[in-house]
Amino acid sequence: MKKKNIIIYLVMLIIFGLALFMLFRTNLQSFRRLNASVTPEEEKNIILEASKKYIEDNIYKFDGDSEITLKDIIINEYLSEEEIEEVTKDLYNESTRILFNVSDGKITDIYIKSELFSKLFKCADVCYLDNNNYIYYNNDLYRILKVDANGNVYIISNELEKIRTDQIDIILRNKQNALDKKISDNIDLISPSDIKESPFIDVENSVLVNTNLGYKIYDISSSNTIEIDKESSYTMYIIKLLNTINYEKGDGTKFNPYVISE
Repeated sequence: MKKKNIIIYLVMLIIFGLALFMLFRTNLQSFRRLNASVTPEEEKNIILEASKKYIEDNIYKFDGDSEITLKDIIINEYLSEEEIEEVTKDLYNESTRILFNVSDGKITDIYIKSELFSKLFKCADVCYLDNNNYIYYNNDLYRILKVDANGNVYIISNELEKIRTDQIDIILRNKQNALDKKISDNIDLISPSDIKESPFIDVENSVLVNTNLGYKIYDISSSNTIEIDKESSYTMYIIKLLNTINYEKGDGTKFNPYVISE
């Protein structure tokens, strides 16, 4: 009798364990989403993690470059519409495309296609960036200096350029005309506040800057500005990217910079 009771107990324990496992599996994605608030990067990661799980479960269907939509993830119950609406705050919708590459039965690359670049950043006023702020622009590597409340992103090459001080307006006008207006609509000299507030701008000599009172020399020894008193000076340019450009891929690290498109 005692042996029979033990067997019944073990069977019940196994059934309970299986039921608990199925419940956990069904609600795994929901458990992951129990956050009071998440950053744009976390929101993107939530989408990508669900996409990876879907792709891995159906890996036999894919080879090489492929894509799915967020609708595929929802239909196959890897994320619900409610979870998307609650967590992503309208950053994504059912037509959002996830591009990926599968090689030898494994995911080698995956990213969200064509989301607004400005939605990767949230700033109530002006925020200066430090880490993970590398961006590929105009066939060169730049860094994101700051982001404003309207989602405009300001980038800088972090390289000094020597110019004639009496040619500032002409130089800026020529550079302005050369901008791709679908991506950027303004270029200017670095400002004193940019030098002071940026965690990575480090100039070793005085540079030409744009102040509220016009172009002046920023004296790094005194952190002050003085009137232009020489024929030439070094300066740095700030390029403002439109808040309508799209994010293609990249995570902002130096070896995997952000890539943008119109």
